[in-house]
Amino acid sequence: MPGRLVLRPAAVAQPGFGTPWDNDLAAAASSRRRLLSWAADDGVLVHAYHLPFPGLGQVARRADAFAWRAVSSP
Repeated sequence: MPGRLVLRPAAVAQPGFGTPWDNDLAAAASSRRRLLSWAADDGVLVHAYHLPFPGLGQVARRADAFAWRAVSSP
């Protein structure tokens, strides 16, 4: 599993979005799509500390991409 699955919301909306830290863009995009699919399909709670506070939320499918739904902060 990649150490940095998503560094910004664009990586959730478009899993093919790359970063300078993706040594292999095709493998990184494939990993993101697979893990985001799993999170969306199983409704798991995801911690993504690079996303806006609180960095905790769920992933939802949006056509052939995904959307981030943050949990409400306390």
